[in-house]
Amino acid sequence: MPGPVYVIDASSLINTKRYIKPDRQWDFFNETLTEMVESGDLLIVPQVETECGRVRHPDVPGTWALAKARLSPADRDPGPQTVRVILAAWPELIDPDGEAEQADSYVVARALELQDSLQDVCVVTDDTTSHLPAKASIAQVCDDYEIPWITLGGFLGPDHLDLPRNYLTPEGRRESPS
Repeated sequence: MPGPVYVIDASSLINTKRYIKPDRQWDFFNETLTEMVESGDLLIVPQVETECGRVRHPDVPGTWALAKARLSPADRDPGPQTVRVILAAWPELIDPDGEAEQADSYVVARALELQDSLQDVCVVTDDTTSHLPAKASIAQVCDDYEIPWITLGGFLGPDHLDLPRNYLTPEGRRESPS
């Protein structure tokens, strides 16, 4: 049985460098994550790609996302109506002080669409703490829509720095409450 499609947010993708030793980053991104993107197991919505590209001096995660995100065989872009529904219910998902378009609502919207089409899906995010009334976390919004989510550390596996491929499984993912 195939595992879930992981929809990753921009901050988690960028934070991956904190979990993997610098001398292993290129191999991890160019082999493991590229393979996951090509097989459809990891989905990077275009807005996450854009967010990673806005970094002034992109490092390994940012440059990898710009080069590889489009390899995904799946449709990456959520429908605008789904994004509107998410934002109507959760306007706090967008940082009111943010100057550029933010990817959070697009990540949740694409995951919701996949879930609604009966696809096994899981959002990868470290945005787990809401700061309401100003800002809702991706995890809180996922919980509201019963979309499973996992932290980046859980996605990468227990040995964050020395990571064999077999740790990239659904193990440790947090299920939304029923």
